Amino acid sequence: MRRFDQYPPESEEETQLHAFFQNLKNGRFTTTRCEGCGKVWWPPRTICPNCITSNLEWVELPKNGRLKLYTVCQREKGVEPVVLGIVEIGGLHIPSKINASIEEIEEGMELFLEIENLEDGRVIYAFSKQE
Repeated sequence: MRRFDQYPPESEEETQLHAFFQNLKNGRFTTTRCEGCGKVWWPPRTICPNCITSNLEWVELPKNGRLKLYTVCQREKGVEPVVLGIVEIGGLHIPSKINASIEEIEEGMELFLEIENLEDGRVIYAFSKQE
């Protein structure tokens, strides 16, 4: 049985946002900023919703933030639950998997970017507590 692929396509042929994934592979956490109005967007955009222009540039984000809120998702019985949260970075609210145990997680805690390499060569991001 084939499962749903939860990770987005990352190649230039499949998405106009391929630079985000390439930057992530290179250890950079980025998003887009409109060159017209200066607004920084999350998630990265191809068109600024504020001034309807495609004049966007890639900007680097900090690799740490604070956990704004979270939820625990129990996928199936006997499988470790997944923690999902909203990480606040520079005024942006970024949804992410949180790599922390239920016992140690709390709102307001500082989290740090982790780049996870998938078996097929794609990358995803998550945040974790620094040890």
